[in-house]
Amino acid sequence: MEPEYVYKILVQSLPDPLPRIIPYLNDLDAHDGYVHLSTAQQVPSTTSRFFKDYNMVYILKISYPAIKTQVKWENTGNHGSFPHIYGDFVADSIVDQKSFTNNGKDWQHVLENEKWIE
Repeated sequence: MEPEYVYKILVQSLPDPLPRIIPYLNDLDAHDGYVHLSTAQQVPSTTSRFFKDYNMVYILKISYPAIKTQVKWENTGNHGSFPHIYGDFVADSIVDQKSFTNNGKDWQHVLENEKWIE
């Protein structure tokens, strides 16, 4: 079953005004040549693994149907298959964005029951 949403985790908010075509939002995406995304189930563990040194993150909720023709699901080993956008990332596909703080707790604990991440 396809997800309704996929998520992009960032350490800074989106640029304002938001361009129609969104450039790579971090060095990792630019280096790898695609936009790293996560499913709702992957967001807590992805945030814990890659953003543990940050007290605040911004998460973009992206309509999967709006981008699915650009998404390639790739197996990353022990962590399952992750969605990656190859090609243009269009701003219209972003449904919402929200910031989260961890208050010194592990991101897994902070995000695992977050209802906004559906």
